[in-house]
Amino acid sequence: MKTTRYYMVEAEVCGTCIHYHQHYVLSMGQRFSPLWYGHCGRRGMRHPQPDDRCPHYAKREKEPASKD
Repeated sequence: MKTTRYYMVEAEVCGTCIHYHQHYVLSMGQRFSPLWYGHCGRRGMRHPQPDDRCPHYAKREKEPASKD
């Protein structure tokens, strides 16, 4: 039986942009939960959703895993 390989590809959207800043809310239990919007550090869209895309898109480099 042959299986098909699927690869994860990051989409070029605001949620993966270096200029995107995710908004959070402090929920019960004193934990931060992400909201479904944020803001653009450039003069793009004021409150873009993570799946939007503006002309200022720049790929965010993945942070190295911390060695705690």
